[in-house]
Amino acid sequence: MFLLCYLQTSKWVNLYDASFRLLEDARYVLRHEEVSMYVASERPDLTSSWVKLLLLVQGMDPQKRLASIHVEDENENLSAPFVLGHYLGIIQNLLMMGAFSSPGQQESTSVTICSGTIKGIERVANQQLAKVGRVSQENSVCNLGTRESSSSSELPSPAACLIRQCLKAIGSWLEQIGEVGMKVNEGSQLVDVADYYEVIGPPIQECDNMVMTGKGGMPHVGNITGKGKMQETSSAPDVQLHSENVIAATLTDHNFLYAHPDSGTDELGILNTTGWHHVVFDVSSQATSFHIPLHRMLSLLLREAMNKCFGEDAKTEECSVVRSNEFFSQVLGGCEPYGFASVVMEHPLRVRVFCAQVRAGMWRKNGDAAILSAEWYRSVQWFEQGLESDLFLLQCCGALSSPEFFVRTIQERFGLSDYTSLDLTEHNEYEPVLIQEMLTLIVQLVKERIFCGRSAADNLKRELIYKLAVGDATHSQIVRSLPRDLSSSEQFQDVLDSVAVYSDPSGNKKGKYVLREAFWKELDLYHPRWSSRELQIAKERYYRFCKVSALGAQLPQWTHIFSPLCSISKIATSKSVLQIVRAVLFYAVYTDASSVSRAPDSVLVTGLHLLSLALDICESESQISADQYGMDLLQHDDESWVVLSSDAEEAFPILTYSTELVSPESDKLKKDSMLTLLVSLMHKEKNDSTFSGCNIPSLVVSLLKRFAKLSKQCMSAVRQMAPQVLPSIPDHASAKQNLGSPDLTGKRQCKAAIMAKMGEEQSKRAESMKSSGNEGHDVPTFEPDAPKSTAVETRPVCSLCQDSGSKSPLCCLIRLQTAMETMMADTVEDGQTPSSIAEFASKVLSHLSSTSSSKSSAVQFLEDKLEVERRGAAALREEMGALRKQAEKADAVIAKTQQEMEEVRKKQAETDQILQLLLRRSQGNPAS
Repeated sequence: MFLLCYLQTSKWVNLYDASFRLLEDARYVLRHEEVSMYVASERPDLTSSWVKLLLLVQGMDPQKRLASIHVEDENENLSAPFVLGHYLGIIQNLLMMGAFSSPGQQESTSVTICSGTIKGIERVANQQLAKVGRVSQENSVCNLGTRESSSSSELPSPAACLIRQCLKAIGSWLEQIGEVGMKVNEGSQLVDVADYYEVIGPPIQECDNMVMTGKGGMPHVGNITGKGKMQETSSAPDVQLHSENVIAATLTDHNFLYAHPDSGTDELGILNTTGWHHVVFDVSSQATSFHIPLHRMLSLLLREAMNKCFGEDAKTEECSVVRSNEFFSQVLGGCEPYGFASVVMEHPLRVRVFCAQVRAGMWRKNGDAAILSAEWYRSVQWFEQGLESDLFLLQCCGALSSPEFFVRTIQERFGLSDYTSLDLTEHNEYEPVLIQEMLTLIVQLVKERIFCGRSAADNLKRELIYKLAVGDATHSQIVRSLPRDLSSSEQFQDVLDSVAVYSDPSGNKKGKYVLREAFWKELDLYHPRWSSRELQIAKERYYRFCKVSALGAQLPQWTHIFSPLCSISKIATSKSVLQIVRAVLFYAVYTDASSVSRAPDSVLVTGLHLLSLALDICESESQISADQYGMDLLQHDDESWVVLSSDAEEAFPILTYSTELVSPESDKLKKDSMLTLLVSLMHKEKNDSTFSGCNIPSLVVSLLKRFAKLSKQCMSAVRQMAPQVLPSIPDHASAKQNLGSPDLTGKRQCKAAIMAKMGEEQSKRAESMKSSGNEGHDVPTFEPDAPKSTAVETRPVCSLCQDSGSKSPLCCLIRLQTAMETMMADTVEDGQTPSSIAEFASKVLSHLSSTSSSKSSAVQFLEDKLEVERRGAAALREEMGALRKQAEKADAVIAKTQQEMEEVRKKQAETDQILQLLLRRSQGNPAS
């Protein structure tokens, strides 16, 4: 019966009723915990049969884009595969719960025992023993661990069996949909590899193990005779690839996959081959299916295993035996990290590209089929078994991958390989939406925590904020909008009351929940379930409540994640992401307002958000490194300035290559780096600084400051290009010299030294000016060795006009300062400290009166002026009081007038009712 799923859904006749009845019966039986545990632990033959059923429906109902003729008839049974997938997901969840249950009598066994059980069931005598924890360390990005350390970490036997069966089924499916044969002729040459490594640099692993294919800008088979040769960039060595050393597999039409024969393919098939599989596939021209239940079952098992080991309910003994760097090694058994990730990520990624193309309008001629499929894929009923599962599986693949290979594959699958060419002449009407969707996907892959770092209460709060941000909702509307597990949570009402305020019903209006103002700050603009319309409504409501743009305030941030997935942070800081964001900035800066831009404002803001997320990762990991290894941290102007060593800066390619100059396609344009493009963008957007309320120049300035915090090279570049952005940032060298002294003590000592020096210079200047001005006259002198009391007092001289008798107020103040300095010096020398400020001031004034004959007139002038100002202020206060009383009287008159008008309006309404009644009676209406 399930074999009919290979047919198009339009040909399904009685499959709906028959299959769903069987699935419902199976769900009814397995919902009992004892039954699911028995099936998982005691009947592996039943779980094997279930995986085989999933294999039959894997890839059902594929859709292919129509480019010429519009579809004539709509498919009436389009929803049937999605409903079938929903039932399959329910049963998979029950089997998973039984597999991960741990009764007292169930002992944890290794994957080898599980593999032997499977072999006994399938009665295959010639299979090799499953490899336990065999991981190629030179291919591993996250250092999965060694065989010796893997023996201490084991999974429950039923869970290990189920994961193993699922992996084998996926490998078998890949073999079923293609043919294995030699696709490289003797002496053929692979070219265009340089284009692939131009972005990512030389291969990370051994070149002999690289798995490449080619078509459309990627490595492909040429017609040049002679021995095959991989042509790479100058930094990478030449690699010989001979036809006798190649095995090629055709996955689907025109999809070539080349693997080295020594890669050790075994019962897991292509999942266990070493090296990165470079698959060529075009979603816009080849058939793509939304229905991949094997991938989603694998995702379900992986996230449950990760939650058991690292989640909020994880037991201490389980966490101790499963270390973060060995998790995937234990769960995936003998799968090679690159081989597994490069193949498993393909089909979930194609579904996301399919949805992006639908939003861009590329599938209009397919009618409602493509649009409805994309909507159902994102719907709450199918969200957990579709979009969420695929996103988590992509995160796992990203953690096992090289970030450069991973991002490059995403870029190719979206059909945007040429976007980083910096060519202003190329343009595609679908490109802006596709690039925005690709950037959004990368942000979601890096920051999403629904299964890998966020608790159930946090997930519930996030979903409630998502729902109430679009609009106020009743209790029943909120329950229907939530996923099944969250709506039935015991914490639902408590979290709802903390997030929202209930508005009582009034009249015909129902009682609704309104989002509290404080929780608007937790709005997630990159929730996977946003539609374009909902997101726009949420941003408008955010601006209405918070008075700022959500695009400028709600930036994506790096948060806690389960340790096996920590390496996905390298995706956002990779060189490939830098090149994509740099291309977005280039098109935004150099595109004229009259022409169509390859990076409109919506794409530009998303690119800046991705860049902000990457810098947030750099700051977070730099802080962790500083705490662990004692790196230098500077404190300046209430901001933490992280001073990195050159080795730490090189750990983040987005910092290392941010100042790299690249040449655009046009010779008329200059070479630019990411920082120069950011500065140019800041200057360009100053005249038109708002986009949907988002202040782009302000956002760019904050990014430039964060670059300067993280890198010495970036700081010097920003200071040179935009000195107004960094007016007060200290130099790293001087800051390090002053790092060891306490801040307050150093500042006080420095200030005291400066003041003392200024006092000495001013005293010397006054003495020299006094002696030169009185030259030739009898000037009182005193002996140097004579006591201070015998010295003749001198009159203070103004430092500006050199006149001791000036009546100018400014001169008076200067003489007052001189007198204060003299009195301070005398007090210090005599060892007498004034008891109060008033005593010291009286001494200064007495000294000034005795040494300056012009003091009385100047002081009298200042006092007269101050008295005039006081009288004016008093008069102004009186006038303000009178005006305030008049305003209060006017408000009272207005309120009284409004009250009288309201009474007149009521009387007028009563009069109108009486007139209408009289009119009906006059017309002889008996009903009235």
